[in-house]
Amino acid sequence: MSETQTEEINLKEIFFKYLNHWKFIVVSTVVSLVILSFYLKNVNPTYRVTTSLIVNDENKSGVTDQLSALQGLGFKLGGSVSTVENEIELLKSRFLVSKTVKILNLNHIYYDLNNRKKNEIYLNKPINITYLSGDSSCYSKSGVINIKRINETIFEIEDNGIIKRYPFGKSISTSFGEIIITPTKYQRNKLFHVSVVLVKFDNAVDNYRKIIKAEQINKESSIIELSIVLHNIDKGKLILNEIIRQHSKKAIDDKNEITRNTLNFIDERINFITHELSNVEQNVSSFKSSNKIQDLAINSQTFLENESLNDKILFDNNIQLKLSEFILDHLNTSRSTELLPYNIGIANAFIDNLINSLNNLILEKNKLLMRSSSNNPIVINLEQQINSLKSNLKENLISQRNSLKLKNKELERKQNILENKLTSVPKQEKDFREISRQQQIKETLYLFLLQKREETSISLAATISNTKVIDEAYSGRQIVSPNKKFYYLLAVFLGFIVPILLIYIKNLLDTKIYSRKDIEAFGLPYIGDITFASEANMKNKVIISKTSNDSISESFRLLRTNLEFLLHKNEVGGKIIFTTSTVPKEGKSFISLNLATTLALTNKKVLLVGMDLRAPKLLEYINENSRQGVTNYILDYRSNIFDYILQKPQGLLIDILPSGDIPPNPAELLLNPRIQTLFDSVKEKYDYVIVDTAPIAPVTDTLLITEYSDVIVYVCRSEYLDKKLLNIPSVLYKENKLPNLAVLLNGTKSKNGYGYGYGYGYGYGYGYGYGVNFVENKKWHSKFFKRD
Repeated sequence: MSETQTEEINLKEIFFKYLNHWKFIVVSTVVSLVILSFYLKNVNPTYRVTTSLIVNDENKSGVTDQLSALQGLGFKLGGSVSTVENEIELLKSRFLVSKTVKILNLNHIYYDLNNRKKNEIYLNKPINITYLSGDSSCYSKSGVINIKRINETIFEIEDNGIIKRYPFGKSISTSFGEIIITPTKYQRNKLFHVSVVLVKFDNAVDNYRKIIKAEQINKESSIIELSIVLHNIDKGKLILNEIIRQHSKKAIDDKNEITRNTLNFIDERINFITHELSNVEQNVSSFKSSNKIQDLAINSQTFLENESLNDKILFDNNIQLKLSEFILDHLNTSRSTELLPYNIGIANAFIDNLINSLNNLILEKNKLLMRSSSNNPIVINLEQQINSLKSNLKENLISQRNSLKLKNKELERKQNILENKLTSVPKQEKDFREISRQQQIKETLYLFLLQKREETSISLAATISNTKVIDEAYSGRQIVSPNKKFYYLLAVFLGFIVPILLIYIKNLLDTKIYSRKDIEAFGLPYIGDITFASEANMKNKVIISKTSNDSISESFRLLRTNLEFLLHKNEVGGKIIFTTSTVPKEGKSFISLNLATTLALTNKKVLLVGMDLRAPKLLEYINENSRQGVTNYILDYRSNIFDYILQKPQGLLIDILPSGDIPPNPAELLLNPRIQTLFDSVKEKYDYVIVDTAPIAPVTDTLLITEYSDVIVYVCRSEYLDKKLLNIPSVLYKENKLPNLAVLLNGTKSKNGYGYGYGYGYGYGYGYGYGVNFVENKKWHSKFFKRD
């Protein structure tokens, strides 16, 4: 037979081996489905709530464009982080989730104990809990209290197993702390029974961070989908909407931080300029009063125009110089996380771009520090970029300041030349113009700062978030968990696979013999098998008759045929057939009785000899009282063996030689020479002599008389004998201590088989440690695990 055919046969054998347990598999599947149905009826389903928002491109492009422009100037800016990815991380940040948990009181969970499913209550909570010492976020422990309303004014509280009653509105001490419990408008006149679970605030934040998901819909768009899976849909909607609200508020606050810093800077400069302007105006008033000047004539119109133009240029230059010094001073004294004033009127676009880029980098770094440490590589990279930009800005401010100072000197030199030409102008006019020029500079700078403050205030009021909500929080009420289709498939799968695994493990751990293959694996010759029959169908131990045609009777007829091939027909005299086994209760006496009857059906003279001197069973099987037999014959040298033979007792077709009285020394008796005389005598009279001998493993009795046998039928009981005990007959067979050995497998399972039930017991308490199971009565569930 080819290897492929062998494999095919093995697969079929495996398939039918498990198919034989189809009842167990069906029952297991049904039980699995019933358990699942009960579970699905009592479990609360979870739903998915989603919302979506879009990230504005202007915020993304603004920083990127400015930073890319600086790269051309030699700045090493590193890789920029996607704005959408930043917003995703911010939406799941501990900062936003903590705000949401605190505002919505999410670390309190209310369950309705009147409902079998223990549903969570959120919107229509029956009670309010007021904390007398701080709020619930201050408590570092978790706890559970059960509250049951007794009547309109009294409630019952169970805390740590202790049940007490209090009136509503009274301060009580609980594991939550000092609290006051009052009914809400939703349950004002109704009885309720709720369980309140207080979760440690940090644990609640961590739990919600795990179930809140923020994902970019696709890489080509800037749309983010925010979702959460909860048992309570209304609770999920409130959570998502609050997170988006807090996120928008945070984004606006970040944007306004630059504007507020600029406003503070402008207010400081306005206060300073106001003080200086007040001093200058006081000087003008004092000069006019002391010199009694009402009006000053201008002698040269052309000179005045030139001087006025030079004054304007000098004034503008001084303003730029002051602004540069203001920014430079602020840059030197500000912290690394502090923003610089922007768009205050510096007439240098490059410096303005540097300030704007620096502020954007500081904002981005501050956002990252909210959800990570300063050791984050991205934070370190941003810090390096900020330091580089600050250094470059400082160099540009110093350069502009120096340039403006040089220009001032040039303008002042020109101014001196113009003033020297005013020889005809009285000294009073000259002094007054000096004071007036200072007044004009201060006034112009003051008005300029006022204008910038208004522009900044308008910008502050018009600030909007860089994200926009597309869809409010929504749920289609489609159940996320449990997935009934999946669970039913899983139940069917487990109901099918679990019994198969149990059967496989049982077979794997089972060391009993079951089939012919187990016998032949030890190199033992196989003669056949006797099918199993239940004890209920076997009132009589002799089950063979001329009219019997059941499976077990046919098994014995087949055994008779197989024995004929083993026996030497040309030898003179009757054939002696020994039956033995490894351990007790394998059915050798039952086999001997029915084998002898089967041989007698062929009109042969058959003698059944009880040679198990220690635990004789033959007379019990045929309901005969104790009789003398082999033992008595050996001890009484004057007796004849035929005096002890029972002639066809109880209507049987065979003669029986009982074992006789139980001797104290059976092994020594079997070595007596009269044993040879016994066998020689019965061989002459009988065609077949069946000898029921003792088991091999406990005693050596059988080995002492094997020389008298023509065939030894070695009985092994299926599903009873441990495989490792087959080493005993295997070794004896190979050493030729059991000649003409043939193994008979007793009690094999057959669909139409009958069987037997009997007991075999030695009174000697042998302790051989073979691990043999001597229990014969099968439990009700054993049919599910029967071995093929």
